[in-house]
Amino acid sequence: MEGAAIHTRWFTNDHVLIKLSGAIEGDLLETLRQTLATALVRRRPARVLVDLRATTRLDPIAVGALIAATDAAHDLGITLTIHERDGHTALNPAG
Repeated sequence: MEGAAIHTRWFTNDHVLIKLSGAIEGDLLETLRQTLATALVRRRPARVLVDLRATTRLDPIAVGALIAATDAAHDLGITLTIHERDGHTALNPAG
């Protein structure tokens, strides 16, 4: 997990960037879940962007956390966009 990280940047109360880098696995899985929950449930921004472009590996549990976040965002009326490593949009259910 060397070099792996999750960074969150709030631009305003209605826009957040969650940037993942390296291999998202092990101890970072709980950090990812907590980061997504804080962004969606506690802060409730209008838009969340999850940037996966710097990731080298996503554990299947991380993929599940992103899917759950997508579902929760949809239920809350929040636009959640996930950008894949190649820069394409992977998920954008509410946008």
